[in-house]
Amino acid sequence: APGSTDVWRNFVIPVPLDRSRDIRTVELRPGNARFVHHAQMAVDDLRASRRRDEAEPGPGYDGMDIGDAYMPDGGLIGWTPGMHPFPGVPGAAWTLPAGADLVLQLHMLPSDRAEAINPSVGLYFAPGGDESVRAVPGGGGATRLPMWVVMLDADDRLDIPAGNDAFVLEDRFELPVGVRVHTVY
Repeated sequence: APGSTDVWRNFVIPVPLDRSRDIRTVELRPGNARFVHHAQMAVDDLRASRRRDEAEPGPGYDGMDIGDAYMPDGGLIGWTPGMHPFPGVPGAAWTLPAGADLVLQLHMLPSDRAEAINPSVGLYFAPGGDESVRAVPGGGGATRLPMWVVMLDADDRLDIPAGNDAFVLEDRFELPVGVRVHTVY
């Protein structure tokens, strides 16, 4: 809808799975990238997002709050301009429960006229479940490769003075163990 302010809209996507499936990676395509600032996706296995969607007119529901939806198994599923599809991490996957919905949240920029967005989501299943497990030395068999998202969040200090082209903001987090970093967002 035309307007002068940013729009946050959450779209509920039912996934017709008859059984839970391991997901290797997700590809988000914003559709009209000229007006989509960024996107993120979450999982709602309680279907609470459907009720929020049904309570509002039009497709989806308004706001930055995705409610009971959650980021799956330490993953952060998102898209920003210029981002290429993430191929996934060998040996890692997350489980999408049967009957769950996906919630696609779009942050859209203002426009003086209505804009068609047409986003799409591609799910890449882990083949045969083999990619979602690995043998752990001394672990007595196979287990899911652990993955976590560490969020450094200094948004409360993100107030860039006009004209400052050398603004620096730092945040720190010390990890208690060695890790392998797969992506930085």
